[in-house]
Amino acid sequence: MLLIARVNFPRTGLRARGIQNSLGQDDVARYGIDTAVPYFQSGVLVFDLAALRKSGVDELIDCLRKYPDLTFPDQDALNIVYRSRFRLIDPRWNQMAAVYWDGAAESSPYDQDLFEALVSDPYIIHFSGRPKPWEDGCTHALAHRWNEARDVSAWRGWKDTPLRRLSNKAQRARRVLSKKLRRLLP
Repeated sequence: MLLIARVNFPRTGLRARGIQNSLGQDDVARYGIDTAVPYFQSGVLVFDLAALRKSGVDELIDCLRKYPDLTFPDQDALNIVYRSRFRLIDPRWNQMAAVYWDGAAESSPYDQDLFEALVSDPYIIHFSGRPKPWEDGCTHALAHRWNEARDVSAWRGWKDTPLRRLSNKAQRARRVLSKKLRRLLP
């Protein structure tokens, strides 16, 4: 195995279909894109560096060059190129915010015991989605942990400001608009 990752639930099939729609038909067949194969989330990865050095990363770089408008470029390209060369790790190494959504347990690919462990004993909390713990309106069940960690770091007492939030939103809007325009224009 080249890498070990965590499955991105509950949208596994949706992201694989998104990749299928982004690629040409030859590449869907070449890479063996199949919506039944889990789509992994690249927030936490463990690479077999010897295997990576041996296989090189040329195919990954070629994929990124050929498809610059992938929705999640790094994550999508890793899923395209390494579809059959990964194993899943314990999801507690990358707990996504989706575990707190209504109905998450039912739509989860995990059994009840693992899902409960994921909610109650995460190893790494991934504050995916918006708002983030440092943004107004964050209701993430473990946002207090982010604040506790911040306050024992060099960032102790740091607060987001309205100007910084506005600047971040403008930058994000520019990136999204730029990507959409590249897709529309030849």
